[in-house]
Amino acid sequence: MVVGLLLRLDEAHDWNVGLPNSPQRLTLGDEPGYDNLARSLLDGRGFDWPGRVPLYPVWIAAVHAVTGYDYTAVPYAQAFVGAIVIPLTYVLGRSVLGTATGMVAALGAALDPVLIDNTGPVLSEVLYTPVLLGALIYLGGCAP
Repeated sequence: MVVGLLLRLDEAHDWNVGLPNSPQRLTLGDEPGYDNLARSLLDGRGFDWPGRVPLYPVWIAAVHAVTGYDYTAVPYAQAFVGAIVIPLTYVLGRSVLGTATGMVAALGAALDPVLIDNTGPVLSEVLYTPVLLGALIYLGGCAP
């Protein structure tokens, strides 16, 4: 878990290097849309465009509210959320195929480049991966 978190924090640092601390840094895919919806939530306009799933913009709005719109803080916050995938993967792997499998699966989740790379961009994958794993664990009756 610690190694996976450190890799994600390192990715957050690398992501921030050379990017402005402003919305101008949001150039990938849906990044501007998620940020705009988060800003509209904080401005009191609510969900003013139904083209986005609601949970992730609420998460970004919360990070903005806590950090005062510090865009460099978003990848660091996402590093901690992304690291939650590691113990959730362990729980799911352990309950389905045993403890050894859970450990190997958790190691894979900790070191997976795709999961680590999800730390930087303002995209919903970093939040929805642990939500999906948690739902699978809960609905599958795998919770400890």
